[in-house]
Amino acid sequence: MNCALILKTSMAEVIFGTQNINSSNIRLCEIAWNKGIRSYDTALAYNNLNHLNNFFKNLQDRSSYRIISKITKGHIEYEGVRKSILKILQKLNNQDYIDTLLIHAPKGVDHIKVLNELEELRQDGLIKKYGVSNYTIKHLRSLKNSNIKLDVLQNEIHPFLQESELVNYCNRENINVMAHSGYAHGLVFKNPRIKKVANLLNVTISELILSWHLSRKISPIFFSSDSNHIKNTDYSKISKISPQFFEDISGLNTNLRICDNPEWSEF
Repeated sequence: MNCALILKTSMAEVIFGTQNINSSNIRLCEIAWNKGIRSYDTALAYNNLNHLNNFFKNLQDRSSYRIISKITKGHIEYEGVRKSILKILQKLNNQDYIDTLLIHAPKGVDHIKVLNELEELRQDGLIKKYGVSNYTIKHLRSLKNSNIKLDVLQNEIHPFLQESELVNYCNRENINVMAHSGYAHGLVFKNPRIKKVANLLNVTISELILSWHLSRKISPIFFSSDSNHIKNTDYSKISKISPQFFEDISGLNTNLRICDNPEWSEF
């Protein structure tokens, strides 16, 4: 069975996160590739694009993989939107384009101005899609009222912060949703109810949570510093879990937000 097909549906896919990638563990990207993952989440703020370059330069067919990247208020103010995009492309083995470019966080950003610039960059072929990260439903409604059409929202979403109203809004507006911190920084592995469901289904907690995200039309960003965790995750099980088993997980929401900093957030 083609693993890449299992990891991508018409609305969502498993994405490999690169925030913690460095020169000593760049092989994790290749391990994820061998398991069928074809999308990679990056950012200028992660300060590791030079290491990721060592991975991307070995991939021959540009159409076979997708790069997601993000720029912050600081990059926008000091380098400008276009120069920031060109910097990402140069650092990533002189890529021709970025598949998805996001504003990393909302605080202090002129959303309309920047998103209009991203539309120009799309027309120029430097990016394929654009969107925002760590934005609220209030932000999204305001952008819609300003006739801004987003392609993607990337936010913290996990069993303890399910963001159902936000996710449902995005589904109605045809905005693809990506989940960062999808394992709640490890809390899912300690939860007895999640453990019980995983044991009942004979799947790992990682497999269960990835499947839960995909069932909600959300693309989870997945990372592990343990190569065996990536290798041993059986992605064929992800598409086989019946939605009825997610009911226990749906009851875990407590609106627990882990990633929140007044310097960049407006939650």
